[in-house]
Amino acid sequence: MSRLRSLGGPLIRAYARIAGSSPYLWLGGVVGVVVLVNTIALGSGGGGDSREAFALPAGRLLFLAHPLLIGIVLGAAGAARKGQEQDGPLIETLREQAMTDPLTGLFNRRYLDAAMKEMTERASRSGTSLALILLDLDEFKSVNDARGHLAGDQVLCDAAAAMREVLRQEDILGRYGGDEFVILVEADPFSTMRLAGRALDAVWQKAGLAFTAGVAYRPLDGETVQDLLRTADARLMRAKTRKHETRSYSRA
Repeated sequence: MSRLRSLGGPLIRAYARIAGSSPYLWLGGVVGVVVLVNTIALGSGGGGDSREAFALPAGRLLFLAHPLLIGIVLGAAGAARKGQEQDGPLIETLREQAMTDPLTGLFNRRYLDAAMKEMTERASRSGTSLALILLDLDEFKSVNDARGHLAGDQVLCDAAAAMREVLRQEDILGRYGGDEFVILVEADPFSTMRLAGRALDAVWQKAGLAFTAGVAYRPLDGETVQDLLRTADARLMRAKTRKHETRSYSRA
């Protein structure tokens, strides 16, 4: 027994160094010691000789060390669980940052590409109408040039907030880049044009700018995201050209 005590002392000190200030490791160690005591008691009370467990030096060491091993296992499990609980908000924050535009808080292009693909595939399966509105703000460069980029950033935020207010919860709104935005809705052409008109009024009232838009419809203009984006972008460019020509003619 004296030899067991001589082995137990170093093991306890080693465990104390490993456990440190971790409550999980200390709790696991206590559980392990309880298991050890019960094992010895059962061995003595059940007619057996607990000393048989120490017949070999390896057996002695393993028998004395198993509270340490139990403590490490339980402590590691507890620490891992606590780490997951602590990292949960961080992971959620990182996930949100990966899918949102840091300036406007809208969905960013990476998320938009995935969301548009998912919505077009779902619309193809269900046969529902889908509209993609690609728009950019008129005279936005003039705001940056005349009032500075901070003022331009505020205009973008105001425009984003205005459009968010008139859209439904299931509609998707995102910043596609620069002063360009995308709206994706499940709606027919008539409902889509009404929505675009409400968005135009809201942006004008809140941000002080108008916008030019190009719209593409599924299935009229194609089935894939690429088809809709290509069509919407071409229509946006034609609308901007016509608007520019109209302004030039009126000034002349």
